[in-house]
Amino acid sequence: MQHGAADVPNAQGPPVIIYRTVPHYRRALYDGLYARLGALVVGPQHDEGHETFMAPVDQAPWLRRYPFQAKRGLLPAAPIRSILEDLNPRLIVAEAGLRSPILWDLLTRRRLRKGPPVVLWGHGWQMGRGFEGAVNMLRQYGRIAPFKAADGHIVYSHEGATFLRRHLKTTRIWKATNTLKVKTDADDIAQSIEATRSVTRPFTLLFCGRMTPDKRVPDLVRAFQLVLCHVADAKLILIGDGVDRAVVQRVAGSLWQRAIVWHGQEYDAQTLSRHYSNADVAVSAGSVGLSVNEALGHALPFVLLERHPKHGPFHHPEHVHVADGVTGLRVKAAGCSGQPNQTGTHKGHTDKAGRIEALAQALISLHRDRNALALMRQRSIDCYRSNLSMERYVGEFANALQQAAVQR
Repeated sequence: MQHGAADVPNAQGPPVIIYRTVPHYRRALYDGLYARLGALVVGPQHDEGHETFMAPVDQAPWLRRYPFQAKRGLLPAAPIRSILEDLNPRLIVAEAGLRSPILWDLLTRRRLRKGPPVVLWGHGWQMGRGFEGAVNMLRQYGRIAPFKAADGHIVYSHEGATFLRRHLKTTRIWKATNTLKVKTDADDIAQSIEATRSVTRPFTLLFCGRMTPDKRVPDLVRAFQLVLCHVADAKLILIGDGVDRAVVQRVAGSLWQRAIVWHGQEYDAQTLSRHYSNADVAVSAGSVGLSVNEALGHALPFVLLERHPKHGPFHHPEHVHVADGVTGLRVKAAGCSGQPNQTGTHKGHTDKAGRIEALAQALISLHRDRNALALMRQRSIDCYRSNLSMERYVGEFANALQQAAVQR
């Protein structure tokens, strides 16, 4: 089904993005869309439990707050009727989540020709599930029918766009490469890369993200402990917090706040850049997402574990920016060779010990050739500047909104 703006003859207002949360890392995108198109963002009021997300953008000129209400068994719903009457949007963008009553409300209005064009914004497919098993297949392909009711889709990656285009052949689909704005100083980056090349500081790893089970930070600490067996003065910087922090601290033991330095949650761009400039490599033992972009933007190559169907983490779309041997390392821990390694386990084991050791060995290999690592750092920031800048993201997104508002 395709409709045009003509279905709502008086809808001449700005594009409106409705989202349950307005996180700080989206501000640069919304700033850009507001400057180009006058796009507004509708988010919940402070008393809806989103203070952590809303506070950094509270005074943004594009923000409009409404009293979202929770619906039984579902996510909070925005008052669509009030939004349409107040803002008169010529286009609405909503998150592509089937549990969201906002999506169903908007698509029902489109079916009844009572609202402006609706574009869904998301992954295109469920990144956290994959396609193994009947349940996952049902959840992936069960999205197709309701998604057909939207006027278009904006997706984060080529993977998501390919999936939707295969099944929504008459629906417009745009890719807007998800990223975040990284503020750096060219001289600081150059000095940091030189410190890597000249070995003027200890080999330093950095993790930045939530300490939640999917990130597997305790496993990262275990891998770092193996690195210390070969690189005695290595350091690990941890930025972030979460439910696994106590476990991380317990696994770290006496290394906590010594070889392993925890800085907690940090959102200040200058402080973050300072931490990144003190490191040589970014690393994760679990799922990765925008942390890849942030690392590359600070000239840190990224080391991740490849996903295994049974044991590996599901990554978000940004994992594709880690080109093995160019902007980082993609560590495989599958395909057991049957040959024992130095610790007595087998190479390629897909159990936890095998994955942890594979990650440690990859990190040790980077330490052995600091000139090659410095070159990888330069390639990382070149990749960010060429492919992942906020200016490019805003341009792709704005182009999609402009095309979506035009009747076909």
